[in-house]
Amino acid sequence: MTKSKMAIKKQYSSWINFPKRELNASKIFVRLLLLLMIGSTVFFVVTMGKQFWSNIWPVQRVLLEGDTHYLKASDIQDFMQQQKVKGLLSIDLDDLQQAAKSIDWIQSVEIRKVWPEQLVFKVVEHKPVARVDDFILTQKGTKIKQVGNEVLFSQLPEINFYHSETVELEHYQRVWREFKQVKRQFELLSLELQGLYIDPVKNWRMKFMNGLELNLGRKQRTERVDRLVRVFSSIQNKSKIKSIDLRYHNGLAVEWQNENESQTSGDPVVNG
Repeated sequence: MTKSKMAIKKQYSSWINFPKRELNASKIFVRLLLLLMIGSTVFFVVTMGKQFWSNIWPVQRVLLEGDTHYLKASDIQDFMQQQKVKGLLSIDLDDLQQAAKSIDWIQSVEIRKVWPEQLVFKVVEHKPVARVDDFILTQKGTKIKQVGNEVLFSQLPEINFYHSETVELEHYQRVWREFKQVKRQFELLSLELQGLYIDPVKNWRMKFMNGLELNLGRKQRTERVDRLVRVFSSIQNKSKIKSIDLRYHNGLAVEWQNENESQTSGDPVVNG
């Protein structure tokens, strides 16, 4: 093949390929434009979607499920009124369940959507165990403000502290754990605890449903209750006992009702 023919072939090839390169560049431009549009749409959905859809299918009904005694449906309704997102479509159930745990009496909660306008709250309530000053102490160790419902909680034992405003939650929890332990010991004597008062020097003063009062002092309380359990059956006329003082190294003192006499056994403890 001569040089002139080779040159013509090269020129011809170049002339044929040029429009193909121009066409490929157009396709790339279109593809980039499509990707940009898709990316913009995704960005809008991610960043603005919740706000845009926040009021679509607003929640009209809230249903409370579970064996509840203290939580009311109105508590759930008030909670939902405080939420920024109102639409069923945009509500994040995980976030809502976490926020709902802040409602008094809710120990755990599972929320589900019922389309198109309902939320169902399946709740496990906290169990109240004692009245502590102006609060209700739960089995999990949390405190719930007591607002009304005095009759509802009247059967719970009562725990009161001198200067209760300075008492931290952890101390309430420690006291309750010890209270439960001595409560079981008193049940062996058929004595039902009504309440506990911790005085300024931290003496435990206990009162029972039959009117009996008991001073456990500040220390060795478990051992002192054990001592009472051992000797209680030997005390005569138990129904006439007004109070028992266990602040002794190896004994106790008994004060009788309507009588100016007391029965003491053991050596007194000066420091409680």
